[in-house]
Amino acid sequence: MCGSQDGQSRWGLNRGVDMHKLQRIITLLKILENGKPRSIAKLAEDLRRTERTIWRDIAELKALNYPVKVEQGSCRFTRQTGKSAKSAWRG
Repeated sequence: MCGSQDGQSRWGLNRGVDMHKLQRIITLLKILENGKPRSIAKLAEDLRRTERTIWRDIAELKALNYPVKVEQGSCRFTRQTGKSAKSAWRG
């Protein structure tokens, strides 16, 4: 049996998880981890989504305390407390 009676899988994921969204956010993280600023428009084009969707994804990442900074329509990971951007979001 893969799930439990409370709607959780044995891996702790809700059965209602949108795997397309999860894959998109992981791809977004991979794009941003190099630290170079990317425009919201270019991210939307690369991920084949609207700019509004990218803004929502970035807001979710920020709510989860990922070091994402948006300035003048460009997005990038930031360095925090001397850690590299890559290690800052990995913990």
